[in-house]
Amino acid sequence: MSGRNAANRATRRPNRKSGQGLAELCASMVMIVPMLLAAIDCSYVCIGASMNDLACRDAARAAAAGQPAASKERAATVIKRIYYFNLPMKVRDAIKVDEQVTDVPPKSMGGAVEGTVAVETTIDIYPPFLVKFLGSGKVALNSRHSMPITYMMPAS
Repeated sequence: MSGRNAANRATRRPNRKSGQGLAELCASMVMIVPMLLAAIDCSYVCIGASMNDLACRDAARAAAAGQPAASKERAATVIKRIYYFNLPMKVRDAIKVDEQVTDVPPKSMGGAVEGTVAVETTIDIYPPFLVKFLGSGKVALNSRHSMPITYMMPAS
């Protein structure tokens, strides 16, 4: 019997499953790692879009809250002071402010100035992984918000 067992051992194939797990892990990582990096890039773009929308809305609110002649300066101040991110994204300094003043009361009487202010901002997002290698390296997104003017002209 012992001779028979020795013959069976000699004719058996060696166990080749020792490297199969490593090969499967490497094959799956080839697919999982790029998907994970793309998900991180997409999250940067989503965060940037949200930040740009918030910055545009707050700039439009600030632009509509005072004298229409100085609305662009107020909007630019809000963008520069509040929306500095420590992320790879930046709201552009060149913002567009469009005033539509429909009614200005006489200075002697004073009253509410009627109209709207629209602000348009653009953010440049620099995702850290795949977009950098596949394209121009940045994603630019626009946002536009319009607010009614809320300025009361004082009577003189």
